[in-house]
Amino acid sequence: MANTGDFYATFFFSFFLLSTICMLHFSSAPHDPNQHALRRNSYRGVLWIFLQKSIFFFLIPCSAGFRLLLSGIEQSERRRRVLAAAAPTDAPTAADAIANAYVDKSSTWLLAGSTSILLVLIMVSRVLHHGFFEEFVYLDAKELRVRLLLWFMRLGCALAILGAPAIDAPAWGTLLYVWGLTCLCFAFHVVDIQTFSEHHREHIEAEVAERKESYARERAEAAIQNKPSDGGQGVLHSISQDQRLALEVAES
Repeated sequence: MANTGDFYATFFFSFFLLSTICMLHFSSAPHDPNQHALRRNSYRGVLWIFLQKSIFFFLIPCSAGFRLLLSGIEQSERRRRVLAAAAPTDAPTAADAIANAYVDKSSTWLLAGSTSILLVLIMVSRVLHHGFFEEFVYLDAKELRVRLLLWFMRLGCALAILGAPAIDAPAWGTLLYVWGLTCLCFAFHVVDIQTFSEHHREHIEAEVAERKESYARERAEAAIQNKPSDGGQGVLHSISQDQRLALEVAES
């Protein structure tokens, strides 16, 4: 089969591309639950939920693009066999022309467009975890330049994928181009995580400490409101250890 190599190369590059997108998506979510958008801010948490639905939605046309590329190779092979059987003398020339047929542009647009949108949505997802101010505002001038550079490099890779339909290459060549840009975007993503991990950790620690202090204050106020008329001696025996600690913190 003349197109066996093209078919399997396209299949494996499709698998590599989808795996890279999945790794990029899962690495954009923080490992510490205190850093997640659902815990840090209710509004950002709701936006993150809707963003996940959008990401899952665009995975469908991305996968459909893979299938259409593979179907195009299969159809090309069937046409090659028909030409070879109908005109044996011209079979080598016709077969070579069909076997080296380039990909359908509509399939390439579907794949490139959905992949580009997926990369942008994953970038926005990471911003929702950190917040706009922590991502861009609470940085000094040097750190801000580095972050903007990494952001524009990733955004440039995502937009450059839209140029895949203009490439005259077989299906596997187009996928190699898209996968290469996705890997480059993932590399910039990893550099961003390593560069600003300490910055985000400091903000999270301060935020968690403030959250615990607010929680202790609320528990102490609730304990004070339930304090009996004996000057507060009875409440220390009736409340739990956490409430007793919160009360002592509030009274001190």
